[in-house]
Amino acid sequence: PQWALAHPVIYSGQGIQSLREGSQAGQHPPQGIEIHSEYSSMEPEMQELMLIDDLLYVFLGSKGKLVRPSYRKESERITFVVDPSLDSSLRVLAEKFVPICVSLQVLQVFIETRFDYKYGLVNHALAAMVKELVWEWRLLVSQMESILQDGKLSLHALWYYCQPSLGTLKTVSDILTRVINEDLHGAEVLNAVYASLQSNKGDQDRYDVVLSLMRASCRPYFKMLKSWLYEGKFDDPYSEFLIIKENDIRKESLTENIMSSYWQQCYSLRDSVPHFLEGYTHKILRTGKYWNVVKECQHSETAAALDGSGVALRPEDIVYDPNNRNLLAMVEKAFNVASQSLLSFLHEKVDMVGRLRSIKRYFLLDQGDFLMHFMDSAGDELEKDLSEV
Repeated sequence: PQWALAHPVIYSGQGIQSLREGSQAGQHPPQGIEIHSEYSSMEPEMQELMLIDDLLYVFLGSKGKLVRPSYRKESERITFVVDPSLDSSLRVLAEKFVPICVSLQVLQVFIETRFDYKYGLVNHALAAMVKELVWEWRLLVSQMESILQDGKLSLHALWYYCQPSLGTLKTVSDILTRVINEDLHGAEVLNAVYASLQSNKGDQDRYDVVLSLMRASCRPYFKMLKSWLYEGKFDDPYSEFLIIKENDIRKESLTENIMSSYWQQCYSLRDSVPHFLEGYTHKILRTGKYWNVVKECQHSETAAALDGSGVALRPEDIVYDPNNRNLLAMVEKAFNVASQSLLSFLHEKVDMVGRLRSIKRYFLLDQGDFLMHFMDSAGDELEKDLSEV
C-alpha cells in the first residue's frame, strides 16, 4: 500500500541496521531528528492533527515524520524523538507516547528474531503470543484511526486510549529485552517470565498479560514433560528440556558389564530448570527412567501407562497454573503409576522374587540358620583329623 511506501518500516533488521549505519556515519544530527521548519509556521490545531496521524503510523511500525527513531550509539538502543519545531505544549504531550513506541519496537524486533525455530520451541511459542498482543494493539490503533476520520480524536483523547496499555507494554518489553540481551533459551526464558509474573502480582492488568505469556511459552515445554512422564519419550530437538540424554552411552554395555552405570549416565538433569518445578526434578527424572527400563526389558518402543484397574491413562494437556497444584499432582500421579508399572513388571513378567529365591538356594543362603547352628555344634569335630573322627 501507498502508506507503507511513504512510511518505511523500521522494525525489520534492515531498517534498524540502516539507522545504526547512518548514526555511525554522521548522517543524522545528535538528536537523531530532522527539523521541519515548515511545521513551525502551522497553526497548533493543524500540527495536532498531523502529529496524531504520525503517531498512528508509528504505532503500526512505520517511520514517522514528526516522531522518528533515533539510534543511540553509546547505549546501543533505539529510541524515538519528537520534532522540535512543533508547538511546545504538543511536543510535551507527544513525548508521553515515546515509551509506547519504544515498547512496540521491542515487541516487533522480538517477533522477527525469536520466531525462528533455531532459538527453540519456548522462544517460538513466546513470540507467537507476543504477535497476538501486537495484533490486539493494532486493532486498537485501527479503532482510533476510525475516530480520527470522524474528526473526534484529539491528542488528549489519544493519550486517554493509549495510557492503559502503557504499563503492560512496558512490562512485556522488559521481559523480551532481557531474553534478547541475555540470549535466553528454554527454561531460562520460562524463569524470566516467571520472575516478572511474581513481581506484578499487585497489578491485575499486567499480571494477566504476563500470565498469558507464561502459559503460551510453557505449552511446548509441558508437551515434552507430558511425553516424558507418561511414556518415557525424550523429544527435545533444541536442548531445552530439563532432562539431558547422553547419546554416546550404549545400552549394549549392560550385557557386557552388569555393573555398568548406563541408567545413571544416560539420563541426567540439566543445570537450568524452571523455578516452578524445583524440588520435583529428581522425581521427574526417575519417572521417565522407570518407563525406559520397562521399554528396554520388553523390547518395545512404547510403554502404556495404566491405572489401578488396568485401563490406559489418558492424561490431559498440562496448562500452567499459578498455584502449581495441578502440575505437582500430575507429577506425583505419573511417578506412582510408573513405579507401580515397573514393580508389576518385575514381579509378574520377570518373576524377580523367584529368581532371587533361586540364587538364595544356590548359595545355600536359604539354609543359613541351619548351617550356622551346624557349624557351631560340629566345630570341634570338624577340627579333628579324619582318623580321629
